[in-house]
Amino acid sequence: MKRFVSFLILLSLILSSCIEMVEEIKINDDKSGSISYKLETNEFATLLNRITGFLDVSFESQFKTEAAELASRLKDMEGIENVVFETDDRSGYYGLSFDFSNTKELNNALYEISGNKKNIFSPGYIKISKHKFKKLNFAPWVKKYFEKENIKIPESEILDLFTYKSIIHFPNEIIRINKKTASVSDNRKTIIQAYSIEDIFENKIDAGIKAKY
Repeated sequence: MKRFVSFLILLSLILSSCIEMVEEIKINDDKSGSISYKLETNEFATLLNRITGFLDVSFESQFKTEAAELASRLKDMEGIENVVFETDDRSGYYGLSFDFSNTKELNNALYEISGNKKNIFSPGYIKISKHKFKKLNFAPWVKKYFEKENIKIPESEILDLFTYKSIIHFPNEIIRINKKTASVSDNRKTIIQAYSIEDIFENKIDAGIKAKY
């Protein structure tokens, strides 16, 4: 019995945060930048998925299909360049990256590919002005988007294995941020946030951030 309990504890530790969704944003001096999104699994999670199918195949397939479609739409958007979509089914890696010329065109593109039209009252996902940076709290829209696109959301037991990490690079040192839960790199040019995916789906946290640099 003790061995079994020890095995369960070890298994839970190995599985903890074994699937990570990473958003990485780089801001340039001229307010242009780049964004990348990655879905990565550790080696144990990839092996377990092959053996037991613990990650719903339909979710994985839908995620990959949706990311490919978004990449295709982004290539036609004004102000968006160098769109790259990469997959590696063997390692469980999926990645989408692109450059944007300014946040106005970035926000217009994000609204358009999601099937919405941005107006003067619509909040932008990212806003940069006079060395100030703001990223919208997207948590309230995530679950709605998945439901709108008929993407099956995994059970909470599976969502517990996912973490979301946001990494934001600035051209100058960060003077102030509004989140105590966010960490700042030693050179004070990078902010890192990490949350449970389940908390984001259930809108239990504020995934937005404000910074001055």
